[in-house]
Formats: sequence, structure tokens, C-alpha cells
Amino acid sequence: MPDLSGLHPQALSMTSWLVRLPGLRRLTHRVAWWNPLWIESFELMSVNRPEVCEDLLNAALPNMPGVPGDRRMRGYVWRVGFTINRITPWANGLRAMGTGQFSRVGVVTYIDFRVALGRYTAYALAVLAAFFLAIAPLILVAMVLRGRIEPLLLLFGAFSITLPLGLAVTAGRMPSADHRRSEEADRLLAFLHEVIGAEPQPARP
Repeated sequence: MPDLSGLHPQALSMTSWLVRLPGLRRLTHRVAWWNPLWIESFELMSVNRPEVCEDLLNAALPNMPGVPGDRRMRGYVWRVGFTINRITPWANGLRAMGTGQFSRVGVVTYIDFRVALGRYTAYALAVLAAFFLAIAPLILVAMVLRGRIEPLLLLFGAFSITLPLGLAVTAGRMPSADHRRSEEADRLLAFLHEVIGAEPQPARP
């Protein structure tokens, strides 16, 4: 059976075409509540084998899509990897998710884990922003050529600018008290610690 994990939702990564665009790479490291392109990277370690981690995560996540389960988490697990995100009645579509990959080094399982906006959500926001931000100058040019200001066109032009900006801010996340990671990352890391015993570790040897 082919591995279709690459087609499932995953957290935006540093290899994405979106963050390779001019000026956007710097945003991936910017810690700010308004920044939807902030990508957090963690090196975790577990004493459980990758196969055990997969089984434990599968057992902890709900079997039915959209059902939050006891821990208010959902996600999916594939061979040597997983994606998780919290589910609540608010901020689900624009909430950051966590994606991890297992690798075995000796008797230790390392987990390369990142927390970021879902890649498909990020792509959709980028297309939406490009579309609406292109409309605003066209509206301005149309009003100049006609020699008068149309209130409805002016209102729509303002909407075209503020909508993508508003969605981008909504997709951001709050930094934690130490300003080293986000509050959302803290919650996802706590879940991984509880389920598979994952602990933050320095870079592997």
C-alpha cells in the first residue's frame, strides 16, 4: 500500500515553497503573536521505540475524524511520523499544528518536531492575500480614471486590504512567558510527554 502521508495536513516546514519567497524566510524565525509563518523546531527524545510511539499515539488519538477525544486532540499517525493539533470550539481552522518524524539512534528514539500553521491553510491564506491585495490597487486606479471617489468601491478596497491582514493575525499564536516558544507548542509538547514520554533534548550526536 503506498504511503500517502505526504498528502495529509502537516505543519508548514522550512522546505515549503511559500517560505522560500523573498522576505518570507525571515518571518519563520520571528517570535510574534501576529506572525502566521513562525515555525518552531524541537528535538525530542523518547526511550520508546518508534513503533511503540506510533502505537501509543494511535491509541491516544480519536478513531473518528473530527472527534476530539479525551485530551481534546486529533491527528493521524503514519510510518515514522505523525501530525497532531488541538481541537476546541474556536480557532480550529487557523490553529497551529505539530508534525513529527521518528528516527532511531542506538537505544534512543529522536523526534524532529515542528509547530506551525498547517501548510494547506498557509497556502490558502497566501493565495487569498495575493488575490485581495491585487484588487485594492485596481480599485484605486479605477477611481482615479473615473475622476471621482465611489464610496462602495472605496469600502471594498479597504476590505480587500484588511481581510488578509486580519486572517493572518488570527492565524498567529501567543508566545509563552519566556518568549522562547508559543503557548500552543507548550500544549502539544505536554501531550507528547504524557503519551510517549517525549522530552526536549539537545541536538543529537
